[in-house]
Amino acid sequence: MSRFSAEPWRLTLGERTWRLARAGDERTAPVEGEPAAALAGLGWPEEARRGALAVEFADAWLRYIVIEWPAGLKGGSEREAWAAERMRSVHGVGGPEWAISVDRGASGDTALACAAPRTLVDAVARLAAERRLRITAMQGSFVTVYNRLLPGSHVGGKGACGALGVCREGRLTLGLWAGGQWRRIRSANAGGDVGAMLGRMLPGLATTIGDAAGAGVLHVLGAAPQVLPEGWSVQVCEGAA
Repeated sequence: MSRFSAEPWRLTLGERTWRLARAGDERTAPVEGEPAAALAGLGWPEEARRGALAVEFADAWLRYIVIEWPAGLKGGSEREAWAAERMRSVHGVGGPEWAISVDRGASGDTALACAAPRTLVDAVARLAAERRLRITAMQGSFVTVYNRLLPGSHVGGKGACGALGVCREGRLTLGLWAGGQWRRIRSANAGGDVGAMLGRMLPGLATTIGDAAGAGVLHVLGAAPQVLPEGWSVQVCEGAA
């Protein structure tokens, strides 16, 4: 048995390139035309069967929101309906074309949610089923980085305030938490000056939550802010590739 056989395969659906990798094996395919068709172009090896598969979507494919749950919602179906309505209201997406996922582990009155193109989600699920691969994760780049570098930090204390900025393939995603809950998230093309955009985005998000935005730490990957809100510090992250 190969010493790598227990390791999961990692499928990264980048904005322009699909990547399949495991220790000692890596292959890529460009995204051209129908994105889901590029999955077959990866040339899946025979070894990629009956194991684990972790899937990461580039944030460019996704739409993020922080959902604030209104009082009185009962059961999962009502929460699903509210999440779908908020996604339509904020991003204009929904219906059968989009798959919406909400962080079920969130506590308090808010939760992080995202929407992904259903054609991509279904294509990955079909391929995994055909190869008898068990999907252990299917999430965006922002959430992937957060889970690797800062697991649980936003619930570390009721007064804690912080943020994570992730820049990959020219796209910047910034999420802000305070009081033990997610408060705001924004994702946009960064353009040529990522530092300037990050320096504008964080104060703007912090302003929207008012007094809850105290001094905090901005964790960043792939970018460095030119300006920080008063009292904030920055922590450059590494090792989340």
